[in-house]
Amino acid sequence: MHSIILEIDVSKETFDADILINNKSEIMSVKITKV
Repeated sequence: MHSIILEIDVSKETFDADILINNKSEIMSVKITKV
């Protein structure tokens, strides 16, 4: 398993999306936090 960190800029507010992907390239979980 590995995770991908995305930074999302939504209407001048920044969010971090932590997406956990298994070895079949299926998304296991998405955690979005406001920074």
